[in-house]
Amino acid sequence: MKKISYILIAVLATTAALANTVTMNHVTYQDNGDGTASVIGGDESFTGTLIIADTVTISGSNLNVTSIGNTAFAESAIIDPSPYKFTGANIGNNVTSINNYAFYECGSLRSVTLPDRLDTIGFGAFGNCRSLSSVTLPDSLNFIGDFAFFGCRSLSSVIFEGSASTVGNVAFSSIASGAQALVLPQYAVAGQFGTPGSTWNGLTVVTKLIDTIAHENSNLLITFSGSISNITVEETADLTSGIWTTNHNPTVTNGSYQFPTTHTQRYYRFTN
Repeated sequence: MKKISYILIAVLATTAALANTVTMNHVTYQDNGDGTASVIGGDESFTGTLIIADTVTISGSNLNVTSIGNTAFAESAIIDPSPYKFTGANIGNNVTSINNYAFYECGSLRSVTLPDRLDTIGFGAFGNCRSLSSVTLPDSLNFIGDFAFFGCRSLSSVIFEGSASTVGNVAFSSIASGAQALVLPQYAVAGQFGTPGSTWNGLTVVTKLIDTIAHENSNLLITFSGSISNITVEETADLTSGIWTTNHNPTVTNGSYQFPTTHTQRYYRFTN
């Protein structure tokens, strides 16, 4: 009789746990019990780009997805490579924390899009993601844990959209040779990332001149990271000619250079 009771308790516990989770678009979420949800895993066989939602509904409650849980997409014992096969991950805008070992040894992961509210990347979160070649870290990021990107041997470019974060030990060790930290000009100074050409946590500091390039209403819009007051704009119709003409009056709209795309062939270069 006692053995039957234990089995019944185990079945009830499993049923309760399942009631607190939901799987949607190859991602499994869990109710944290405080009005938020965490990502705890997903479909190991999925080979595309994971889309992690902003919100999910679990047992009738609409919850903000605020974290990627510990070892969410890693092999549970952190001994073997991750069984997951997805190649990309777009992380929802409400996520503020990517917890310890969340994507550890996801060998197929080539790209990840991080949200603007992200505050913390945990210990070994992207460790040994050997196919990841570039990552953009948002201005909101305050902490990068020990070994966060350790062993990402293809990682050659880390783009920082804000000031220098607090970084744990060997967060960027054993990545691509000559890997660069692309930073905004105002943060390429002592006390932040250091001057261009210096080394910051194993990364060579390079200033990021162009922020965005967009196409809108038959125009090419180019936005720079810093002031455009000292930038010279030149153009040519033939890259092989070596002849560049200075554009003395480029159109500037809301701080962005605006160039018409009606020309059949036109190239631009910028110097400061």
